[in-house]
Amino acid sequence: MLEIRRGTPEDFSQVTDQVVASFRTHTPAHPRFEDYDPSTVNPTPQAMSAWRLAFVDGKLAGGLVMVPRRLRLGKTEVTYGGIGHVHCMPGFRKHGVFSALMRRAIQDMREEGIPLSALGGDRLRYGHYGWEHAGVLRTLRLEPAMLRFRPPADEPSILEFREYRGGEADTLRLWKARESAFACPLKSSPQECRATLLKPGRPVYLWNPTESQFAYAVLKDRTILEYGGDVEGVERIVRYVLQTGNWNVLVPPPECSGPLEEMLDGYAQCFLVENLSQFRVNFLGRALEAFRPWLEPRLESWQGSVTLKVEDGEDSETVTLAKALGQPLAIRESQEEPTLTLSRRELPPLLFGPGLPAALSHDPSPFWRMAFPLPLFWPSLEHV
Repeated sequence: MLEIRRGTPEDFSQVTDQVVASFRTHTPAHPRFEDYDPSTVNPTPQAMSAWRLAFVDGKLAGGLVMVPRRLRLGKTEVTYGGIGHVHCMPGFRKHGVFSALMRRAIQDMREEGIPLSALGGDRLRYGHYGWEHAGVLRTLRLEPAMLRFRPPADEPSILEFREYRGGEADTLRLWKARESAFACPLKSSPQECRATLLKPGRPVYLWNPTESQFAYAVLKDRTILEYGGDVEGVERIVRYVLQTGNWNVLVPPPECSGPLEEMLDGYAQCFLVENLSQFRVNFLGRALEAFRPWLEPRLESWQGSVTLKVEDGEDSETVTLAKALGQPLAIRESQEEPTLTLSRRELPPLLFGPGLPAALSHDPSPFWRMAFPLPLFWPSLEHV
């Protein structure tokens, strides 16, 4: 008999042993999950309740984590369910455990009203359940040779920076710097921000020469995973790391760029656009409503009606976007004849790009190119 329930603190030891054993069947050197993802994998009741654990005849067979996360993109705030640590023990594979866990995660997200979900992994494996690559991850390649195109400045040394070690005052500054960004993952408290930033193997450089000046950057290998604060401070960190050779920096979608990205672009030799994350649209209407601050200005001069239908068995939905000249945009569930019918898996690329799906590539209607793609990305520090 297969049973799925939420985890408890009493499950922690067995779950952490089994999830790493499951991953090591294909990746022998895989680190323990509680070591590299302690903000999500820890024995507190809150963290353990995020686990969905599958038991077969009373034996732990597999599990996954589903953690609600919040993301701000301009004036849009959207909640997504981060799926991670999906595993099934070798003796229970090919017995429906994985399918049952994915269906349970989808059911829980729908019951909790979470419009989007994000995960990483095998595209075809998760595509069967409605996830697909979408959104944009941009990487700028920074090169020391580009310094000659920037205004001359004294070169910084390591003594100009401190390393973030979780202190209360630094945590509060970091939290405020993150929260003030145009595009950022939102945390409920400085303590939640601290847990994310203290993950091992990713030193956080702080620039804080005076009480009113502050900047930070999170480094891993030769990549700047995240940055924030004063432009001058982030640039000092960039100039310092470029003394050691080429570096990459992850930046948000173009629509979310600002002074920091303009500065970084001045050190970039080239850029790469990828969509490494997979997204699922759990509720089409709620997702579109969340992105209303982007849709309304884009469709200000548009008038008409477009109806999208998502074919998904019992979870099928039909949503109409309509606008009369001078009237606000209407987003509503409807029974109207669909303009376009898509599967759940085809929906993320339509909404979030990076380009229109093939079915619309030759469609002459201006609506599609005015409305989509909407900006979306998965912040690099968010494991799930």
